[in-house]
Amino acid sequence: MLIISAKRGKWRDKGGIESADKEFATRRPQIVSRDGGRCRFCNAKLEKMHVHHKDDDHSNNQPSNLMTTDELCHAVNHVGLLGKAGHIVYLPSISQEDISHLTRAIIVVIARGGKDAEDARQLARYLIATFTEPVVATFGSDSPVHFGNALLQLSDSSYNNRTSTMKDVRVLFDVAALSKGAGSIAKSLYPKAPDDIVGDWRRIADDIETRAGMQT
Repeated sequence: MLIISAKRGKWRDKGGIESADKEFATRRPQIVSRDGGRCRFCNAKLEKMHVHHKDDDHSNNQPSNLMTTDELCHAVNHVGLLGKAGHIVYLPSISQEDISHLTRAIIVVIARGGKDAEDARQLARYLIATFTEPVVATFGSDSPVHFGNALLQLSDSSYNNRTSTMKDVRVLFDVAALSKGAGSIAKSLYPKAPDDIVGDWRRIADDIETRAGMQT
């Protein structure tokens, strides 16, 4: 299960950077190949995949500590680095993995234009406007930066308990900020005619709408 996390471990620029970077550069394609080129969280297979350090220690490049992720799922693991490209929301009925799938579909539909592009934009706006409200009311902010900084201040025991305390909190991504990747996403996940993709993204959206009880 993908839970909002922050970078609390050792970055590669905090000692041993040269050797760690060389080792990681060698290990990275091996890990992507081992994982079949798919995100270990959401199972997406894109042209460009990331490799995540499970223990947040970027000097630990053992294969058991490395896993393939896509850009969105990786960002959830480093939520403080998202900046204005995302919002923290209370959305227990939708998994973070499903949000990654929906986000990519919306980005492609908008990029391809046509009558369905505005529907996709409206869905993205609706999700953010509706599900940030309880987070802002409770915490005073829906900023990933603020949540990332707060996670850094927690004790290890409190941070490790976030799988329970934050199990219903999600990241919603700003589709406009991610739109530059639309072409690559479409090529990898939606190699169909523009009319065909509509059925794909609406199927995902309808499924999420049903489970979340939304009225779009």
